[in-house]
Amino acid sequence: MDEIIECTEGYTEIRNKHGFVAYERADSPIDKENILVKAEIDLGTKYKMADIVNVLINVEERASWDSSVREYLLDKRYDKSLLLKRYEIIVPMPLMNNREFVEKQLAFYSGGRFYVYSSSVDDSVEPQKWSLTRARTFVCGSRIEQEGKSVKITMVSQMDMKLFIPSFLLGGKMADEMKNFKDSLLKKVDSSLKS
Repeated sequence: MDEIIECTEGYTEIRNKHGFVAYERADSPIDKENILVKAEIDLGTKYKMADIVNVLINVEERASWDSSVREYLLDKRYDKSLLLKRYEIIVPMPLMNNREFVEKQLAFYSGGRFYVYSSSVDDSVEPQKWSLTRARTFVCGSRIEQEGKSVKITMVSQMDMKLFIPSFLLGGKMADEMKNFKDSLLKKVDSSLKS
């Protein structure tokens, strides 16, 4: 996972604003036909790593705070680290239906960092339940770490959203969604800290 997160080769910077930097890579070693997007998010000193992790690992509440998700279901929890999840992503484009994902997710601590990794399962493992287009996640990973007094999240994502959007637009759209995810996450963390 660290190899994918730390790799800088082949990426082009597409956003850099307010502690959020996003890159895209068209020639991904994972899947040549879909854009690989990476984001580095500096959360500053307001939060502790544990504050962020506590919200991220609570899969059951994800739809209540993640503005890009309409429904989020925990299909199976195998242990405290491994689960199978199904969720519906809102496609903010006219005449397009939302997308369904079914993924295995692994979340764990290693070397003082917290990792969340997910990828799609085969359709034969978990048949489609909703009448939506089934999208695929090749890799989606996050590393949360404390750097001095600051918390940093590095995310990588490569998906086949089954959208017919030119790749030069898709990277920017995925970067926008990562930024929205960051904003929604921090809003939820703030409300958790107040209660």
